[in-house]
Amino acid sequence: MSASGHEEATGFILADHAMRIALGSAAATGATMILFGVGFLSLLLSENFDSIVDAEEWLMSIGFGLLAIASWVSFRRQYSGKAEIFLNEARIIIFSVSALMAWIMFVEGPGGRDWDRDFGPFNSGLWLPLLALAVYSARKARELDARVTYTATWIMGAFPFFFALGAQDDTAAFFCAALVLGVLLRELLMEWDDVNRKPSMAVQATFNAFAAAVCAWILLESFDEAFSLFYETAWLIYFSFHLVAWMIWMEVAPRRFGSKIYAGTTVNKAWPGVMAVMVFYTGMPLALAFSISDYMDVHHVDFLFGDFELAWLLAFMIHGVMGLQMFGWKFDADKLRTSLTEPSSFTGGVFFLMAFIWFLILISDWLEDNAVFVFLPLGVFILFMGTKKLIAAGESDEISKAEHQVNMILEEA
Repeated sequence: MSASGHEEATGFILADHAMRIALGSAAATGATMILFGVGFLSLLLSENFDSIVDAEEWLMSIGFGLLAIASWVSFRRQYSGKAEIFLNEARIIIFSVSALMAWIMFVEGPGGRDWDRDFGPFNSGLWLPLLALAVYSARKARELDARVTYTATWIMGAFPFFFALGAQDDTAAFFCAALVLGVLLRELLMEWDDVNRKPSMAVQATFNAFAAAVCAWILLESFDEAFSLFYETAWLIYFSFHLVAWMIWMEVAPRRFGSKIYAGTTVNKAWPGVMAVMVFYTGMPLALAFSISDYMDVHHVDFLFGDFELAWLLAFMIHGVMGLQMFGWKFDADKLRTSLTEPSSFTGGVFFLMAFIWFLILISDWLEDNAVFVFLPLGVFILFMGTKKLIAAGESDEISKAEHQVNMILEEA
């Protein structure tokens, strides 16, 4: 394809995407108004049924339930053009949210669930249907190419996660919430493995990665409560598991599966996962370092001019090792270059940046007021060497251009 043809194709794709987002946003606004309308109508009608226990929950469950059924039946009706885009977005939103509200209201009202007891074994009667609804909604939105709705379906996964954490048994709550997190991670793996996924779906995968990373942080407290451990022991086990799992996966996955891209593009499918790395694995090594320090009961280390917090040194070392792994354990400075097009080297650059931050804090903690005698000369040296190298590279480029022009003149002569 010629350059002009490629630009035309790219322009058409961007215009189509912008049109779908605009129509989806308008549909989301209308669908939201309908949902609020049903909710307020249920509250208004409940005033006439004061004699019925939980009248509000009853009416909301019925109203949202009927709305969910109607929107689900409407999927059988097909349209074309912009009307199809507009209605698909609205139908998915109305179905997903109304089904969610109908079930929650049913459990809290007619279902008779109190705040101090579960609804079904391990509260699964509440969170398991919501998990199935979240998965179905995401797949239906993907099937209908409802891009606005598809981007927001990660919110649906938050409800079963938090309701799973609400189980009365702490151990059951942890394992149930971990199961929900596992489903979110599976959706990420499916996004990465499915060759039929479109590039527009990368946005939803990115939000899924963000949600999974946040859930992983929240799950820490549940892990602590589930096994009745001291916090330093719980942190040590939990974060060590995630570190080991990451190191093993980064060794196995590239060799066995290689890189995967979205069909018809050069976009690497690993990019959505970078969001999870930014949210979880930038702070996890520091949390692990402090848990190691607390577990060993060694917090400060005396060395030469002063003392420093052991956790800063451990965090620096852990992030440094993680960064080297992302570059294939290559110690050559010329190979350790952060890329904005390759997720692995970009992630490695992020890890090295975090290691550098922990190093600065470490030096500041160790030398305190004397740190100025390290940072100032080091900063001047880095700027001097960088400027010198760039000037030399610029002169080399100018010489190469001049030689090229001379060769062209000689060839023409």
